[in-house]
Amino acid sequence: MLHVIDSTQAEHLQRAPSLISLSPVFASNFILASYQTLFCFSFVPMQSLSRLSFIKAHASGNDYVIPFQADFQKQVDLCNHLLGLGEAQRNALIQKLCQRRFSIGADGFLILHPGRISMNMFNPDGSEAEMCGNGLRCAALFFGKYFLKQTGQSQDSGGTQACIVTIPVQTKMGLKKCLVNLEIDEIECSMGAPRYSRDTEVQQVNKSDRFTVGEVNLELILGKEDTELMRTQCHIDDEPFLYCVSMGNPHAVIFVPDVDRVPIETWGPRIENHRIFSNRTNVEFVSIEDAKEGIVHQRTWERGAGETLSCGTGGAAVSTVCVLLSKIDNNEAHIHMRGGLVHYRCIVEADGSTNSQTGIEEVKLRGQAHMVYRGDISL
Repeated sequence: MLHVIDSTQAEHLQRAPSLISLSPVFASNFILASYQTLFCFSFVPMQSLSRLSFIKAHASGNDYVIPFQADFQKQVDLCNHLLGLGEAQRNALIQKLCQRRFSIGADGFLILHPGRISMNMFNPDGSEAEMCGNGLRCAALFFGKYFLKQTGQSQDSGGTQACIVTIPVQTKMGLKKCLVNLEIDEIECSMGAPRYSRDTEVQQVNKSDRFTVGEVNLELILGKEDTELMRTQCHIDDEPFLYCVSMGNPHAVIFVPDVDRVPIETWGPRIENHRIFSNRTNVEFVSIEDAKEGIVHQRTWERGAGETLSCGTGGAAVSTVCVLLSKIDNNEAHIHMRGGLVHYRCIVEADGSTNSQTGIEEVKLRGQAHMVYRGDISL
């Protein structure tokens, strides 16, 4: 049985499954009775945990289930329990909870540990992602709203910056510094330095000196016939390339004239699952609207999730490629995704510096996140 116990920003509930279509007036007290019995499915049983309290959150439409206990020690125990589950059991649980229409529904599952100020992000198929930019935005806001004391920060410092706190979040790709404005729920995240693809096969098929190890001719992956078919269906006039960049997780960027005309359900999974990507890849289809102003459009096929409304690390990869190939005139990209506008800034290394592989020492992401509603569900 799913019981929604609190609701904020009810206008965002359209991203929740249709079974949780609650009016703003009655959302706080609505009970969806006999949920499991009615739809004839059950979750994987968990030792010592028969009910899960959670928060539904999103950043630019990329939505997540966050297991939640308001008490610090209870949240620590809950996170330890979930992280300590066997992989098969945890994966099955996540798959059920993230299933739209039949459960809560989400693009991902975030385990946010207040004792470590850490984030573990799992895709809806149960696989764990190395990094997640939009999940990081939600994580930073979550820690700022519910466990600010444990972050070592304070909102009571006085002055005009009292509502802005710095929260370092530990991820699988290291510590990520997040600047959180708790008044307007806006977060700026340091995404770290981009790298070229680490896949040796990507490097082997790369034939270009223009993009050191990141540029791959699609024909070398798909073959001549399928490449011509993709060029026709995606309306690509020039020679099609993939630009392979890692933001801790892998991305393949493709430039097209119009992202809205791309049959992403066809070409997204073809590229995601190609053998040259040792752990699959995320795929971004990108079009440039205004190079001078840095206005870009992006659609993302996410590894393990399919098309999503937004992808934070994908936008960082797209910004990187746009800057390195001079697709935009400065180092700032304003990327329109299906879930909204997200802002990126690439910090280019000073002349003579060799600290990064690409010449970009850091990518910063800025945008809002939202804690949409709280609930609990029987397992």
